[in-house]
Amino acid sequence: MALVLHFSFAAQVIAAFAIFVLGYVGLFATLMLGLIIVRLLYEGAKWIHARDASVPQSPVPRKFTQLQIPRVHGFPFGQPNPAARTNQQVHQFAVRFRSK
Repeated sequence: MALVLHFSFAAQVIAAFAIFVLGYVGLFATLMLGLIIVRLLYEGAKWIHARDASVPQSPVPRKFTQLQIPRVHGFPFGQPNPAARTNQQVHQFAVRFRSK
């Protein structure tokens, strides 16, 4: 308290105002630094996305993707697919398949 009383009232007001201004300048600088970091992250993500979009998605030539590949339905050899059935139906299928 003796240190506070050592300075005049005007010096204390000037010091308080200087600390107030420096605090806001520091806050502004911190916000600007945060804005720059966020902007760099955004631009980097945008650049990576644009670079990824320019690369062909499939290394297979287009003429091969247009072919209609016949699909074999059923498991095995025309039997129903047991993966789409209940456990009881799978058991019945396995019993019938083993007996053939």
